[in-house]
Amino acid sequence: MESYTSSSNLRLLGTHSLVKSRLSSSQLPFEANVDEIEMGRYLFEKGERSLLRGDLSGLHYFQQALQMDPNNANLHYRQGLSLFEFGVEQKDKKSLLLAAKSLKKATLINGSLFQAHQALGSVLYSLGTCTQEHHYFIESKNRYKQAIHLSNGQPSDVLADLYWEYGDVWARLGALSGELTDLQLAVRSYEQAMQHQEDLPHPFWSGYGNTLLHVALHTNSEPIYVRALECLRTSVSLYSSHQTWFELADGLRHLYEQTHNEDTFFQSDECFRRALQIDPQQHSAWLSWGCLLKESGQHLSDPNRLSAALEKCQKADNLRPDDPRVIATWSQALSLLGLHKESLELIHQGQLKAQSLLQTVHPYSLALYHALGFSTKALGDYFNDLDYYYQAIEYFQEGLSIDRTYPNLWASLGNVYMIIASIEDNGAHYEKAVRFFHKALHLKVTPKHHFYLANSLLRLGDMQRNVDKVRRAIYHFEKGLELQNNTLYLYPKWVFQYAVALDIYGDFAEEKAIYQKAIEMLSHLLMLEPNFPQIHHQIALTYGHFGELTEEIAYFTRSLHHFRLAYQRERENDGVLLDWGLTLINTANSSDSEKMALYREAEHKIVQSAKLGNVYAYYHLACLYALQKQTDKAMRYLHKAKGFHALPPTKDLLRDEWLENLYTTQEFTAFVSSLETPLENNKNR
Repeated sequence: MESYTSSSNLRLLGTHSLVKSRLSSSQLPFEANVDEIEMGRYLFEKGERSLLRGDLSGLHYFQQALQMDPNNANLHYRQGLSLFEFGVEQKDKKSLLLAAKSLKKATLINGSLFQAHQALGSVLYSLGTCTQEHHYFIESKNRYKQAIHLSNGQPSDVLADLYWEYGDVWARLGALSGELTDLQLAVRSYEQAMQHQEDLPHPFWSGYGNTLLHVALHTNSEPIYVRALECLRTSVSLYSSHQTWFELADGLRHLYEQTHNEDTFFQSDECFRRALQIDPQQHSAWLSWGCLLKESGQHLSDPNRLSAALEKCQKADNLRPDDPRVIATWSQALSLLGLHKESLELIHQGQLKAQSLLQTVHPYSLALYHALGFSTKALGDYFNDLDYYYQAIEYFQEGLSIDRTYPNLWASLGNVYMIIASIEDNGAHYEKAVRFFHKALHLKVTPKHHFYLANSLLRLGDMQRNVDKVRRAIYHFEKGLELQNNTLYLYPKWVFQYAVALDIYGDFAEEKAIYQKAIEMLSHLLMLEPNFPQIHHQIALTYGHFGELTEEIAYFTRSLHHFRLAYQRERENDGVLLDWGLTLINTANSSDSEKMALYREAEHKIVQSAKLGNVYAYYHLACLYALQKQTDKAMRYLHKAKGFHALPPTKDLLRDEWLENLYTTQEFTAFVSSLETPLENNKNR
């Protein structure tokens, strides 16, 4: 039978032994003569001593004593305590059941006997731990609740123990139910215990800290993580053991996964080292250390940390072979290292590790399905091959067919669909990604899930020119920023995407403040990451859009400056050249003195873009020539754009201000008539 001796049980035994000592020294209220009283006491104490020595014959002496006074609540209580001690020490479920029976009898005889309710709560808690049967914890909670109701006048140390025990029960109920409310009730009970006694021992701080940690995992609240770690550090300071160091290390690991703060990483790494120096045979510690190193290696693209993660997984596997959690972490670390080193062999090793264990030992492991999908996606990244991405989707979906409440599978499914959508320029795939990220966020609120959902909504909203989706994208970007401290340092790409969303939304809302906020975000990013990809291109676009709204030349001037910087970095980028040309046209339309010179420069840039293969340049050349009333050239390039399927939808074509000079011409009327159906293009000026 699995050991069910817990720090809570040991604490209770100590408390109740003191109560028992006080009772045994007092006169027993037998309604009998002195000889019978002495005989009853003798038999009862003989039964207690027998059980303390591990001799179950003591039960016989208890029964003899109780026959003399069967309605004595104190005797039933003392019998229950003795059986409780015996059951915990001998790991004997039957003795715990007998203890519960005796204590229930005591509470039936005397419903106001505080100590019996408290002891019964502890016995039921132990039975729940022993059997993993939920109803014992429910019964335990109810007994503690009754004990609290009867606790007036109890000493402070007894009340501290009582609320501590009550907190342990709620913590266990929270672990079983997954309900945040249960965990919060546990925290409240622990806090009440602290109000009655300050110098509580290390098991209290361990239980309190781990419960706070579970609350933090539910809420992603950094302040709660900090409180949890303070408790776990107190536990270590009071009692240095493998377990206390491991609990602190793992708590720091969870905080690192939330913040990706390097100081937190180093603290967690050192605590794992100390825990395993004390006891190197602890499989869970090696596994958690490997998870820490894999997460950090993935975040920083650090091959050394990924290699160290492989070493820790090997240690864990040596102690407990074929643990699916170990193999899943090992598989992902191999795939990540393979991508970093461009080693197909390492990626294949990662795939085979997950696949072989999934097929032979653990066919229903969600972690292994996730790892197998992860490694198959890595093959897609390596070969830039859609087939591998679709295979990865199948593995993620197989995992979800087993359990649809695993957030990592939903998020990974969304990420693969985002890749496919960008390759195929397919709005339907973006819609699937949005749906899957919604699922992941519903199951687990994290900054990453907010940002993933925001990015998918942004791509879809931009493609469909849907203002509501862009607005929702901004909402999720901002929620992610609230949850993730130092995003500008840790995830500059997220800040960049948020600024892009603001720029796109500014086109709909036409509000200065939106563009100003986007420019502010991009300027901060430029200061911290001067070489960030496309940073000058995006700043140029945003200033250009701001200039269109305000018609102020100063903003166009800044835009053109950043286009020059963007072009210096990427001289073969047809998108930069086309956007530069369009901004030059907008600048010319707001300027009388240099209009023709700006038009000529715009023509040069757009022609360069066309030469580099940008077919949408032909439509914009037609617009430029229409603005200059060069009808023949404008119509020639409209026909060319039609041939490349690079026209906007007909309704947009007919309300494009830059084509107004063509609207009354016979050539344009005939051209529009030739458009049998609107040519749907998601690329727009």
